[in-house]
Amino acid sequence: MRRIQVSKNFCLDELVSPRVHEKWGENALLLMDDKVLPMLEAIRKNLGGVPLTVNNWAYGGGTYQHSGFREPEYYKRNSDSLSLHRFGRAIDVKCSVIPAPELWRRIYEMETLLHSEFGLGGIENILKTTRDNKYGGWVHLDFRASDNVVIF
Repeated sequence: MRRIQVSKNFCLDELVSPRVHEKWGENALLLMDDKVLPMLEAIRKNLGGVPLTVNNWAYGGGTYQHSGFREPEYYKRNSDSLSLHRFGRAIDVKCSVIPAPELWRRIYEMETLLHSEFGLGGIENILKTTRDNKYGGWVHLDFRASDNVVIF
């Protein structure tokens, strides 16, 4: 598989599943909200350049395939068919060098900037997503229509 660089620090495979990447190629980027990449780059910059992960399936053995855009077939196996992931308007962010609760706190501190610059609409409370994995969980970010960032 050829990795397609879509911004300074991210490749397309980090935003879509293997199935979508294979079927759509470079056009798969059109399935994501156009604010996702600029926002990810801004978060990374504000965190001092630490690496952020959405999907990691292309890294060889990575287990995350559906932390960005989720194709309709995903919802045949899983609930929440109205998830903003389905519309390319949500991502689940992980960081291998910042524990998930700290990542959540630091992103939350940027919420005014992320809302005004990129239209961030929701940040999921990290206590709901903490899992026993090498990242210790993830931070869900989405672009729901909202006058303020919804913390849920």
